[in-house]
Amino acid sequence: VMQMKLHIVALVAQRGQFSKTSASVVLDGLVDKIGDVKCGGNAKTALMAIGEACSLPWTAEQIVSLAFAQKNPKNQAESLNWLANAMKEFGFAGINVKGFINNVKTALGATNPAVRTAAITLLGVMYLYMGQPLRMFFEDEKPALLAQIDAEFEKMQGQSPPAPIRSTKKAAAEEEGEEATEQDEDGGGAGQDIMDLLPRADISDKITSDLVSKIGDKNWKIRKEGLDEAAAIISEAKFVTASIGDLPLALKGRLCDSNKILVRGIVVRLRVSSVSCITSCFSNTFNILVFMTGNELGYFHLCFSMVSLLFLFWFLLRRSF
Repeated sequence: VMQMKLHIVALVAQRGQFSKTSASVVLDGLVDKIGDVKCGGNAKTALMAIGEACSLPWTAEQIVSLAFAQKNPKNQAESLNWLANAMKEFGFAGINVKGFINNVKTALGATNPAVRTAAITLLGVMYLYMGQPLRMFFEDEKPALLAQIDAEFEKMQGQSPPAPIRSTKKAAAEEEGEEATEQDEDGGGAGQDIMDLLPRADISDKITSDLVSKIGDKNWKIRKEGLDEAAAIISEAKFVTASIGDLPLALKGRLCDSNKILVRGIVVRLRVSSVSCITSCFSNTFNILVFMTGNELGYFHLCFSMVSLLFLFWFLLRRSF
């Protein structure tokens, strides 16, 4: 009987007028059965049909939220496995990256090994679409767990995201009475900069006048303290908006600082804290600059000035869109 109920849900979602309101009625029951040995397959089929009717981003958020509101590790693991497969079938367009990362972090901390394994598998699929920037969100994990994540990412090296085989057939009708509209998912974000999908924090209110004054202080110890504070702000935010106050001007004043250690510190901070906002082609250049010795300080300043100009040019381009 339960198998037939799940099959009917899938049919209604595929052929009927199925809205987000309709989905909300059945999703809890579907998630409750997703880990069941007998009913799990039909539950996943019904969830795929709901994804086509209501969009994957919305459906996936509901499923993961419901799964982790439960205490059943089997349902949690199978929900993550379903999501990993759904991403490959629907593509990555519209996915709430920040929301899923928070849920994955919760899963990585689970005591059940199946849940942790499913979370790492999901990260591997997300890596296909996001690439190396994804790792930044998990750098504070324990070394053993981070090694497992890196191993999963390594498996995905050189692979391309699969072409989507499913798409949203219609938008769910809202309760206010909005008409359903046709949506054509575009190949999992093809033609869209994946960096635009990442959540960005506005840190302009943290770049205070006191912080800028510290960075420009005559005392190198105070300057270093200011740079450390700025680096911590950027590192905590991971990805920032173009609104960073007077920080660019403050850093510009440090490009020709007489203290070599402090200058190298700036480069390291830019490399570590801002690499996510710079195209990957700058990576090797930054690494070379960091390891330059005192005898090559003139070349250091020259190269650093060139990279700074490239960075500012890139930043202005990003800001203009």
